[in-house]
Amino acid sequence: KRFTDVLEEFGAISELCGTILLDIVYMDLQSHLSELFGKKWLTSGGPLGTVDVTMQDYSSDFRHLKTDLYELVMHKAQKRLIVSYISAMLQKESI
Repeated sequence: KRFTDVLEEFGAISELCGTILLDIVYMDLQSHLSELFGKKWLTSGGPLGTVDVTMQDYSSDFRHLKTDLYELVMHKAQKRLIVSYISAMLQKESI
């Protein structure tokens, strides 16, 4: 029982660390995500390319995580990116 509790706590700590890593990634991306669907994005598409390259760089950095944690972090990153993209699209629909 105690061993199981310790394993569950380590799992919870791992998830929290993954969330913190994603928060750092999204602080890095915030200015670029805010440009999505804006006038600059419509003419150049630059922010989306920057987001893509940044995500690839962080993905490479995160390869050193345990496989389960890496997969969890990358799944959460994909979900956050999709939500950010759709939110930007809905907020800028008048353009």
